[in-house]
Amino acid sequence: MTTEEQQPVQTPGVVSDYFAVEGHLLSTRTGDAYKAIDRQRQQSVCLWMLRTSFAAGSEQVRMFLERMQRIDAIDPAITPMTGYGVDAEGTGFAMLPALDGHSAGSGNIELSEAERRFIAIARIVDKLHNQGIVCGDLSPSNFWVDRTGELVYIGVLGSVGPGDMSAVPNDVQGYVAPEERNGGMPTFQGDIYSLGVLCHNLLSRQEPVVGSPLEPVSRFVNVPPVWAQEIITRATAADPAARFESAGQLLQEIVHIRQRSFDQEQIPVEQRAAKPSPFKKQEEQEGGGAVSVGPKMGIHREDFKDDVAMHQGAGVPGGDPGDPLGEDAALGGKKKWLLLLIPLVMAVVLIVAVEKFITGNPGGGVVVGGDQIKADSGEGVSEQYSRQVQKLQDSDDPLAHSALI
Repeated sequence: MTTEEQQPVQTPGVVSDYFAVEGHLLSTRTGDAYKAIDRQRQQSVCLWMLRTSFAAGSEQVRMFLERMQRIDAIDPAITPMTGYGVDAEGTGFAMLPALDGHSAGSGNIELSEAERRFIAIARIVDKLHNQGIVCGDLSPSNFWVDRTGELVYIGVLGSVGPGDMSAVPNDVQGYVAPEERNGGMPTFQGDIYSLGVLCHNLLSRQEPVVGSPLEPVSRFVNVPPVWAQEIITRATAADPAARFESAGQLLQEIVHIRQRSFDQEQIPVEQRAAKPSPFKKQEEQEGGGAVSVGPKMGIHREDFKDDVAMHQGAGVPGGDPGDPLGEDAALGGKKKWLLLLIPLVMAVVLIVAVEKFITGNPGGGVVVGGDQIKADSGEGVSEQYSRQVQKLQDSDDPLAHSALI
């Protein structure tokens, strides 16, 4: 490699020579995104520019360009970046296709989608950490969700040194780790802090406030992911040494917590023994059929062959004297016979009353063939009745025969 190739490469012109800026789109800790036109290709692009310029030919220029080259080399790609550089004035920039979709933190997203987005972001940061790249700039605006739902890394500029917090937008300052806000260098643990705050924001939809502790996610979400609070608490610990060492370790802990929760759900729950049924105890003592009493369904038979066996009870041959179902069946049989007998008795009484009315016999007795049989005479009523019937049978009178019929 020649000495010329080792020198930082800056463009001969300034950004405005290559792009026509049309409007502001997004802001992160270290840079801003604009809608712009690529003058050479005459097409719309997304242009990112660092908020702070480097000194021409400085070590920071070299570090920035090396960082961008390593990000661009990650395979599979984590960003749609198509170009990058440092212009003649020391402004770092990156070019991406025109954005079509929305930032990772925008919209009224459901809990499951918020969880999916955070896991996807953590995986991107893990790939960066595996390449030894410290982001130094993480917030919802650094990530984009396109119309297909794919999440990509767009805020690629990052930070290569302590930044000027006075130039950081207020809505982004809450994502910066405390030690970096106080002038510290960007570190992996600083990225972890930013991931923890970003996770809290996606799940709770609450913007972080510098100096205010993050409230439990359960205050804003009825049933947060089982891993959420434990991950957020450790990731945002005040002491950097208490945080996860990298995004990969954070992801492994999420898997571990999920598995632990699953294992706990598989532990069998001790079931209380059901109270013995008084009906079952009585039947066991008397040798009757098995009757069980369930906790909600009441009394039910477990084994029976037909409806007759089901309803045998007290007063029924072969029935169970202690079975309430049998008692109901026996009472039902008696009622049936009573219902048949009552109409028969009423019919006999009605016939006698009609006969009395027709013969005009107010004094009582029974009239047969015009002769009255007195119930209070010396002769028995049955004998008198038999004699009168015999007269009718011996008579040639057709009316008498009709009366007999």
